[in-house]
Amino acid sequence: MKTLSDFADELDRMQKSFESIPDKISLDEILTNDFMQSHTKFHSFDELLQAGGFGTTTEEFKAIPDDIFDAYISENTDFKSWQEMHDSALKKYLSSKLGF
Repeated sequence: MKTLSDFADELDRMQKSFESIPDKISLDEILTNDFMQSHTKFHSFDELLQAGGFGTTTEEFKAIPDDIFDAYISENTDFKSWQEMHDSALKKYLSSKLGF
């Protein structure tokens, strides 16, 4: 029989596992062409980046200042910020994988 402490430990392990999920999923997997076409005027995430004058490599993407990218996302998508767009795409991706 599990104790309350065992249950709490299991919940902690589950939370840490779920928190690491976004780090294990590539942007290509969540920002599908269908998602991009539904929420932007672009056919792909690379096209969105290129239209904004941003590079498409991982290093170039990580170097984009947050405030500049948030403004660009706000002006060119259905979202107010990059985080909102990313979270929406991730939620859609996870829902599809979990069968919701």
